[in-house]
Amino acid sequence: MRGCLVSLSILVWIGLVASLPARAQDSETEAYREWTSAAGSVVEARLIAFDGAQVQLTTRAGQRFSVPLAQLSSEDRAFLKDRSSQPDQPRVSQIDGVAARPGEISEPIQCAATQWHYRLYLPEDFHVGARWPVWFVMSPSGGDSARPLQRYIQGAERLGCILALSVESRNDSADAYPAALSMVADVFDRIPVCRQLSFATGFSGGGRMSYIVAREVPEIAGILPCGAGGYLPTRKGMDFAEVRDSVAIYSLLGAQCFNRYETVLSHRRQPAHYPIRFFPGGHVWADAELLTDGMTWVMGEALKNYRLPDRSGRIASYTDRVLRRATEAREERPWESFRWAEYLLSLPGNIDRQRTVELGKSVSSLPEVILARQAEIDMMDMVNRHYKERWLPGQSTEVPALQLEAQTFARKYSSIPHGQIFEQLGAPLR
Repeated sequence: MRGCLVSLSILVWIGLVASLPARAQDSETEAYREWTSAAGSVVEARLIAFDGAQVQLTTRAGQRFSVPLAQLSSEDRAFLKDRSSQPDQPRVSQIDGVAARPGEISEPIQCAATQWHYRLYLPEDFHVGARWPVWFVMSPSGGDSARPLQRYIQGAERLGCILALSVESRNDSADAYPAALSMVADVFDRIPVCRQLSFATGFSGGGRMSYIVAREVPEIAGILPCGAGGYLPTRKGMDFAEVRDSVAIYSLLGAQCFNRYETVLSHRRQPAHYPIRFFPGGHVWADAELLTDGMTWVMGEALKNYRLPDRSGRIASYTDRVLRRATEAREERPWESFRWAEYLLSLPGNIDRQRTVELGKSVSSLPEVILARQAEIDMMDMVNRHYKERWLPGQSTEVPALQLEAQTFARKYSSIPHGQIFEQLGAPLR
């Protein structure tokens, strides 16, 4: 088994824990918690075993390691002393006063201080002993149905996140703003979330609301709007919702969506080059795979700026999860494997650079990967040159020069999925 540093510089990577004469713990009932070395380094991990001298821990990414008891903080030593003298305790997954269970979408929960409601999804391994990343979701139809939240469950499980869906925030409602902001405030007050890893997302009007939430809530680190840009209707027309420069933005957009012009313009106003991910279709939700990709990228950007003591442990867990996802895509979508390997190499604190480099090298010379990389460059170049103004109802959506260029690229990239997207990017809106 390969040696590896996690975040405590003193930790020593070991082989199978079962080979040591230790007092076994039930790893399914032990809670994750923050462990601190005598030098002050911190890692989030779960206790596997303790024999009185060596402590066996595992991270969320599944990395197991051993550390001498003497090299842990006095608080951790006291915890272990007390823990070893007590019967095993089940990990607590119930939040006091909140009717929500791990792995299930809750019924509407009323905010403690207001009349607004939201639905909650806790990941299957949720427990109250950790602070969890959280995604605030807004739907154009509100949250009467749990369906909007179901689209995000795959990403929540892969990344270890909590989801919250506003019930009353919906299109054409005067309650949209206060309902969404009340949801955020209530989750911050009552749910064990990590505020520095808080995000907003939604479709259509819900996507616009993600800009609003990011503008109004300073803790929001990134947004994932689908099918909309940051332009908001007002009595005087459309105004742009300015967000802080530090807010990461990843947009998902049907190639024939009638909001494609404003989405490109919204990204052009940002100080950084943030991705727009086009997919075949019109003004529709992105599927779960695309939403998971967007959640993964936005969370990675937030981790680059994350400065709390458990940063190394969170980055290690994130890297492992993304590498597993990238490896799964290698056979059918090798260009995505390369994209994620390239992204992880830009992540400070990536402790698995060798594995990342190996994955990237294994696909970088494949013809379809080379073709896809060029297609993505050509795609953004094309839309930036042709999508220069917001489209307004009543205007023609047929642009001969755009259609001709898009058809040329569609033929060039017909052997990969990008070809269909090019064709639709030049077609009329729908």
